[in-house]
Amino acid sequence: MSLTVSELLALEGLSALRLRAGKQGLQRAVRWYYVAENEHIAEWIMGGELVFITGINHPRDEANLIQLLMEGKQRGIAGMVILTGEAYIHAIPATLIALADELACH
Repeated sequence: MSLTVSELLALEGLSALRLRAGKQGLQRAVRWYYVAENEHIAEWIMGGELVFITGINHPRDEANLIQLLMEGKQRGIAGMVILTGEAYIHAIPATLIALADELACH
């Protein structure tokens, strides 16, 4: 049985996650997770994944984050989690948040 993005966000162990965009997609089922450590993700995902982007092994700039979002949308991901902080991606660009809302991604 799959959990929806909304149900995942309600789990006690994931309370640090914050929804920044894509409220329209909260009922999407999460089939699997994928940690994106490559420049591109399209060849590694099939749809329904919750994609985690850390920026640890592959530095991410705004253009690459937008590219990943577009690839994820095209492949039908359930959502995208971007880790932020000193060791990760410093901040989520406002343009990425706006685009995610426009594409109904999260």
